[in-house]
Amino acid sequence: MVKSGKKRKIGIGWIILLSFIALVIIVRLLLPVIALHYINSKLDEHPDYDGNVGGLSMSLIAGSYSLNDIIIHDVHSGEDEPLLQVDKITIDIDYGTLFDGKILAEVVIDRPNVFLVQKPVEEPAPEDVEVDIQEAADDLIPVTLEKLRINEGIIRYWDLTSSPVFNVELRSLNVIAEGLSTEPRENKLLPATVRISAITSGEGRLDMTASFDPLAEVPTFDLNFELQNLQLIAYSHFIEDAASLDVVGGTFNLHTEIAAHDGFFTGYAKPIINDLEITPLDPKDTGLLQRIYESAATVIRDILEAPGEEQVALRVPVEGQFDDPDLGLWTAIITLLKNAFIEALVPSIDHSVHIGQVQEVIKEEVEGE
Repeated sequence: MVKSGKKRKIGIGWIILLSFIALVIIVRLLLPVIALHYINSKLDEHPDYDGNVGGLSMSLIAGSYSLNDIIIHDVHSGEDEPLLQVDKITIDIDYGTLFDGKILAEVVIDRPNVFLVQKPVEEPAPEDVEVDIQEAADDLIPVTLEKLRINEGIIRYWDLTSSPVFNVELRSLNVIAEGLSTEPRENKLLPATVRISAITSGEGRLDMTASFDPLAEVPTFDLNFELQNLQLIAYSHFIEDAASLDVVGGTFNLHTEIAAHDGFFTGYAKPIINDLEITPLDPKDTGLLQRIYESAATVIRDILEAPGEEQVALRVPVEGQFDDPDLGLWTAIITLLKNAFIEALVPSIDHSVHIGQVQEVIKEEVEGE
C-alpha cells in the first residue's frame, strides 16, 4: 500500500510537470499569433495609416522578436504605392536591464522601401499635431536603442511643391544609429549619433555623420554631409528649368556642415563641379545670343569647377532661424540638406550683370567680324 501511494504521488508529479510543459508549448505557439493579431488590429484602427504585418516570430529565452513582410499605406496620400515596405524587423532585448526599470534594445531593419511625396496643399490643412517625444517618453519605461541598424534600404522622395519639381532616390541605404534613448542625459548636449551611406540617383556616393539630441524641443544637431561624383546628366531637366542650361556631362560634389541649436542654424555648402559639358545652341546661331549663352556657361563652370592651388572653392552660407518652432528633427535636417543641394547645384543670381555690359559684347562682336 505504501509503494502504491508513492507511485500515485510520482504519477501526479509527472502529470503536473507534463501539463506545465504542454501549457508552455501552447502559449509559445499561440503567443505569436495573438501578438500578430493585436498589431494588425491596431494598424486597422489607425486613422491615418493602413497596413499589415505578414508574420511574427519570437525567441522568448533569447529575447529576440522578428516582424516580417510589413506594408504601411498613408490613407490620405492618394498614392497606390505603399508609404513603407519592410522585409524584416528584428528586435533584441537585454532582459538584464529590466530589473533596473529600463529597456535596452537593438533593432535591425532589413531592406526597407520608403516612398515619400510632398504635394501642394489645395485647401487649408488641419493644424498638424506633432508628437512631443519627451512628453511621450515620460509615460513609458525608459527605452534605449543601443543600436539601430538599417540594411540595404531604398528611399524615393518627390517634392511637387518646388519649382521645378525636385526628386531623388537613395538606394543601398545603410544606417547605424546609437544612443537613441527616451531618458534625458543632462551631462551631454548631443547624446545620439548616426552614420548614413547610400547611392543616389545619378550614381552619387552619399555619406553623412551626425550627433544630435533626439529629445530636444527644437532641432539640435551637428552634421557633416558629403555627396561625391553625382552625374549631372541625371538632373539635367532640373538644371535646365532652373538655370536654362542643357547639361550633358560632368560630375557634382557637395561638402556640407550644418549645426543647429536653440532654434537657429549655421553652416555652409561647398559645391565642386568637374568636367562640365553643356549642349551648345544651334550651330547656325553665332550671334549675340550664342555669345551670351556660352559666356554664362563658362562663368558657371569656372566658379564651380575644382579649384587649383591658388583658387578658393565656392562656399555657400547656410544659416538662419527655423520658421516653425515645432519642426521635427529629421524634417529640419532633410529640408536644410535639400535647400543646400539646390542652392549649390544651381547658384542664385547675384545681380552682377548690368545693361552696360551688353555694349561690351556688341563691341566684341563688331571687332570679331
